[in-house]
Amino acid sequence: MRSPNRWSILPAVIASSALSLVAIGIVHASALADDGGVARISVLSGSVTLKRADSGDSVAAAINAPVNAGDYLVTSDGARAEVQFDGSDVVRMDSDAQARFTSVEGPANSLQLAQGTVEVKSLARSAGQPSVQTPSATIRGDAPGRYRVAVDDQGDTLLAVRSGSADVIGAQGTQTFTAGTTVQISGSAPNVQVTPVSNLTVDAFDSWNGQRDQYLAAVSDDPYADSGITGLADLDTYGHWVSYPQYGQVWVANSYPAGWAPYQYGHWVWQPYYGWTWVGYEPWGWAPYHYGRWFWAANTGWAWYPGPFYVRPVYRPALVAFFGYGGGGGFSFSFAAGNVGWVPLAPYEVYHPWWGPAFVNHTTVVYNYTNVTNVTNVNITKYYRNATVPGGVAVVGHEQFVNGEPYKYQSVTPGELHNVSLVRSALPVVPTKQNLAFTTSGHAGATPPLSSRFATLPAPSKVPPTFAQQRAVVTSVTQHIYPSGVVNAAAHNPGGSGATVSSPWDRFNTGNGAAAGTTNGKKPLYTGTSTYNGASGNHNGATGGTSSGGANPGSTNSGGSSNNHKNAKAPKHPSKPKGGNGSSGGGQGNGGKGSGGKNGNAGNGKPG
Repeated sequence: MRSPNRWSILPAVIASSALSLVAIGIVHASALADDGGVARISVLSGSVTLKRADSGDSVAAAINAPVNAGDYLVTSDGARAEVQFDGSDVVRMDSDAQARFTSVEGPANSLQLAQGTVEVKSLARSAGQPSVQTPSATIRGDAPGRYRVAVDDQGDTLLAVRSGSADVIGAQGTQTFTAGTTVQISGSAPNVQVTPVSNLTVDAFDSWNGQRDQYLAAVSDDPYADSGITGLADLDTYGHWVSYPQYGQVWVANSYPAGWAPYQYGHWVWQPYYGWTWVGYEPWGWAPYHYGRWFWAANTGWAWYPGPFYVRPVYRPALVAFFGYGGGGGFSFSFAAGNVGWVPLAPYEVYHPWWGPAFVNHTTVVYNYTNVTNVTNVNITKYYRNATVPGGVAVVGHEQFVNGEPYKYQSVTPGELHNVSLVRSALPVVPTKQNLAFTTSGHAGATPPLSSRFATLPAPSKVPPTFAQQRAVVTSVTQHIYPSGVVNAAAHNPGGSGATVSSPWDRFNTGNGAAAGTTNGKKPLYTGTSTYNGASGNHNGATGGTSSGGANPGSTNSGGSSNNHKNAKAPKHPSKPKGGNGSSGGGQGNGGKGSGGKNGNAGNGKPG
């Protein structure tokens, strides 16, 4: 999924071994939006492990976990997984397979296969065809269709074209094979031999792929089927579309447990490029947490608005506003004993990114702190209308935020919501090793060693900065945006231990912070065993587990602008901004034309 090419006012963070400070100012996101892209784990069955490219940690894979370039995915005996590059291209892994994802930016999505079997599916609307590189050759779809690639114990490659056509690209040139063809590719460059063999018979893996294809194809009649949104099949399975006067078609889940609210059944994980990223436990919890906006209405309850049809979906790590609060009428956000709060953004509310556009060139750090105003001592309900919904805000202690345990949400009184401080820049929370896991059960147990064949394959052209580099940048940025305090970077070292430290946000403290309060008693949704569309397993809950799910939809930040964003209502029929079908803006700014599509004018307002 591509990142936006647009203007955004945000703290541009760029990795640096020296962490030198080169410039201070507003950063143009298109110049720095080298975020590497992201894919989504959409189906799991059995034990699946992801080895992170930034830290080398092996963590248990989870439904709705993001996948970055350089990450390895390993399926154990009897396990399967599906990874969605975008709304058109998916790769599915059979038992005992090992793959490394080399590009997740699209349309040049690619992976390397060192062991086992995968199948790649490209839909008719795909802008490009994913490729699979093996020790023998590179295989790329030549047309929409489905092709299966296997690497056997000798390192030879078997290609079976199930539909469409596929190219075998080697040192001796390119050969194209059509549906119904199976070939064996042996040897290594430049002495690769391609030999036709008997067609593979349909097996259980093929049957499962066929079921998944039918599941994903069922979205053709959905209102956003042609929008490029990924994962509409999940939304159809667990909810339905309704017409809402202000926004048009919105999605509502078929049922919500008592007390449910967006961005509360899951947890925050640390991801390269994007920083704090929400991983939802719901089987449909990808698109509604990375695209569009949530709102509450009396006749529907919580509903999700994907955004205008004419705006290209753009991935976000989450669409929330962070805030902090404390006792005594001030803001308490101490690294030792403070609170982290967040509220879902409603349509047409301003989005303030807490993540930098990228770690580019690995040479400089750019700060925008002179242009950042972190609004203190304000009534959050005047800024974000979802804060007026009972249970709409979530607050946890800082230690819970970073220690990887299930959240115990604190009770928040209306009075406390009237005296908070809003985050308008980087969130001053330094991640720990515990924040690298996608489930609260922690890191993966014993996992198979990676195949030695990966050493014979070229390294990905782009890999994220190391976790240590990212931590150093977060610490440095925090110190400069909030210069009154000193962060002891050793306090939350990568091992997760440390001593009490002073916070750059301590200058806002007037009390000892909010008390722990009572626990909301919320539990992960969709626990237990279930089967949907041929893939079964235990839905991912707070303790990890496995799950089987569908796809991930996408959407956009909704258009519009507001001068003071105080519970402003969206126009009934938002007009299409001038400039053609451009990418959506990074949230609605205060006035201005916004970033246009074709020849649009840049600004902080409506997306073009």
